[in-house]
Amino acid sequence: CVRVCMYCSCCFLCLRLTQGILHKLGSGHSGKDSNDMFPQHAGSHLKLHNPALEFVKSVCHVLSLDPNIRHQVTKLRFLGIVALYLIVGVLYQRLARGATGTELLPHRDTWLSLPDLISVSKRKMAVD
Repeated sequence: CVRVCMYCSCCFLCLRLTQGILHKLGSGHSGKDSNDMFPQHAGSHLKLHNPALEFVKSVCHVLSLDPNIRHQVTKLRFLGIVALYLIVGVLYQRLARGATGTELLPHRDTWLSLPDLISVSKRKMAVD
């Protein structure tokens, strides 16, 4: 039985060409098993457990393709990282160390000394 495909007048010719290519490549496929013929999608081997996170990553990637809003997407990513830093830091300080009040702020001493560090560096830059 000969069927007509959209690329040539005879599917038999398509089948012969495909079999010839597979034979030359030495893949040993008969053309019957299509699971081994096409590669998997990138990242399909990963186990995705958090649909909300995957959705946000996909939306951020799609939005970052538009040059008009790329800067806003970068800001959102930065704010997300800062929020994650604060949430994880506060939880760690509270649960692991039993901290309360302002001690909950992660790296509290560094953040409190930051204004002094900035003023010293400004004075050094003004002298140079």
